[in-house]
Amino acid sequence: MQLQKLAGMEISPLRGIRVLLLDDSDYDRQRIRRLGARIADFPLTLDEVATLAELETALKHEIYDVILVDYRLAEGTGLQALDRISATATHYGAGRIMITGREDIDAAVKAMRSGCHDFLPKDTMSAEVLRDAMLNAISLARRNAYVQQQMALQREIFRDCMVATLKDSEVRNSIGAIVQTELAYRSGAQATDGMIAAMANADEFIFRASAG
Repeated sequence: MQLQKLAGMEISPLRGIRVLLLDDSDYDRQRIRRLGARIADFPLTLDEVATLAELETALKHEIYDVILVDYRLAEGTGLQALDRISATATHYGAGRIMITGREDIDAAVKAMRSGCHDFLPKDTMSAEVLRDAMLNAISLARRNAYVQQQMALQREIFRDCMVATLKDSEVRNSIGAIVQTELAYRSGAQATDGMIAAMANADEFIFRASAG
């Protein structure tokens, strides 16, 4: 099996995928189960639920690589299911795939805009299509999770640097003087632009000191 790639880095091949399927149709669940059994290059563990309440229970007890969500449910919709998945911290990195009928394509597009990674029309689903969609969803979800982690780390580093910098009394007084001056003489967007420019000019000594 080919290696999956995450943010330019290779990761180990998937040795198996744990999947959760939300669909209130027994017929559709059986069909998807049969398709999953035909995927030969990695084992597929499939759990099935029929309601939003059962979905929430499953999310609390297991960690899934992929979650398949039918759009039309007896109670609620797949969009509501996506909201509940997104609210579960343990499944932020799970691939999410919307399963739709032909008449629900517009809803599937909305779902993808809301964080769903792919959608599968029921009438064209095959074992190969299901396999590729799951691998694609996992890759996208892991990449997104990696990017978010890196952004959070960068924000933390920037915050720590700013806190450390502002402990210097000369820096703190310099910034305070600039802000007071600009607030006194400017307003609106021009005030913001002017403050940024003035701070850049006045704080050049910080970079010179660091370089020295």
